[in-house]
Amino acid sequence: MALASCLYIAWKSQRPDAPLSRPYYLRAISAMKEQLSQPDTCANDEMLLSVLLLQQYEILVNTAERKPLPRAHLDGALALIKHRGLHTFTNSVSQGLLFCVRAQLIDEALRNCQPFEESLDILEFVGTDIDLSPGIQLDDINVILANLNALVTQVLQSDESNFDSRQSEILKLLYEASEIEKRLTDWKANLPTSWQLVKVSGTNCISVSIQRAGLYQSHCHIYPTLPVSNAWNKYRMAQIRTQSIILNLFSQFASPSTVASESSTRGHRIQEEADDICACVPYHIGDRTAPGVVGDKTANYPHPEGVPTPASHYLHATAIGGYQLFNPLAALVSMKVQLREGQREWIYGQIMRVFKIYNIKSS
Repeated sequence: MALASCLYIAWKSQRPDAPLSRPYYLRAISAMKEQLSQPDTCANDEMLLSVLLLQQYEILVNTAERKPLPRAHLDGALALIKHRGLHTFTNSVSQGLLFCVRAQLIDEALRNCQPFEESLDILEFVGTDIDLSPGIQLDDINVILANLNALVTQVLQSDESNFDSRQSEILKLLYEASEIEKRLTDWKANLPTSWQLVKVSGTNCISVSIQRAGLYQSHCHIYPTLPVSNAWNKYRMAQIRTQSIILNLFSQFASPSTVASESSTRGHRIQEEADDICACVPYHIGDRTAPGVVGDKTANYPHPEGVPTPASHYLHATAIGGYQLFNPLAALVSMKVQLREGQREWIYGQIMRVFKIYNIKSS
């Protein structure tokens, strides 16, 4: 109820921590403290799910107030996992919760340029009947990327004076980055049909109102679901980070001509991924520019020609479509990557648009 009322209030253009949602949150905290005093309830799925829901509530409130993302409930989830032990996560529900916590930790490590702090060596406990979705496979790659990203940052900031030693270390890091690049390429190539996107263009698929609200190119992308779109954007950001790492490493020792060649190749790849992130914006928020009614079917979303927007998308896009744009769009604005002229400003404008849709402070 705390989380649902928080979302509802945001749609109604009020503060997410307004009096309607705060009492539910406080009651949830109180009930959780009571349950945590009983050993048998510390090790069940309901308790871990409750912690994750409260973590999401805090994320919504802190996002609305433009405060740093909270960590308390995520730390609580980690404590519960350690208390239970990985071997107790034996079914698809409990393992799904475990993968959810792991994904949040990976995102935080990448965002803060830190190594993945918890090994959470899950796979040895995963049953053979559990389907490792493309999203989980991508998380495995991002664990390696987070660790490499943190190590590269440390090496480039070090004052190692021995050129041969430094060059050898950089060459090793370049090899690791190229291996991540290969794994990402394979991930994309092996996606199932149910995860494929559809590229659309023209007013039969993209209404004039969507084009006015925010269309970066003449086309945009349609996805099977919002979680699939979110995974695609994680892949794109992983590619951008990998290309940036390779380019930064080359600049440390390669000749000017090699650096120029790599800069052109890697820069083109980064630009492609950035363009594709921009192409998902209409799918997430349609032509919305202000808070709206839950499931409002007067909102327009892009769709394949002759195929109407699914009824579920009107609900899901209203609830989380804009929120899922924050990470990729904010990363594109903040990362020191070369983008096409005017693109960074367009992205910033879309972030401000999402702020308005969810009544988030823009100052």
